[in-house]
Amino acid sequence: MTGGAAASALGMVLLAEAVAHHHLPVFLAAGAISGAGYSPLFFGGLQTINSAAPSEHRGGVLSAIYLLAYVSLGAVSLLLGAVATAHGLGFAVNLGAGVIALFSVITVALVAMTRAGSI
Repeated sequence: MTGGAAASALGMVLLAEAVAHHHLPVFLAAGAISGAGYSPLFFGGLQTINSAAPSEHRGGVLSAIYLLAYVSLGAVSLLLGAVATAHGLGFAVNLGAGVIALFSVITVALVAMTRAGSI
């Protein structure tokens, strides 16, 4: 999972760089790297939920998680759209990429602490 979070953070840094310099190849690389990082993070989350949920409730739990995730993504998209309207697209991209990168770094730290037995 740490590789996915690291790739996601790198992808967000590249996205901010691409937007700042209007550089299409860097933008495409950011999308590819972020997508490659998203996959193990998504799978790791599903694996964690599946192992924790009782088998008779697993379908309902996964459905609720999917609903919460999509509603959250929609809300964040609307919020960043409002920020882009008020402050410009560059600011909104930097804000969104920064928050995602921060969460990715926190994920790496939490996984590292869990593996080290600190948590």
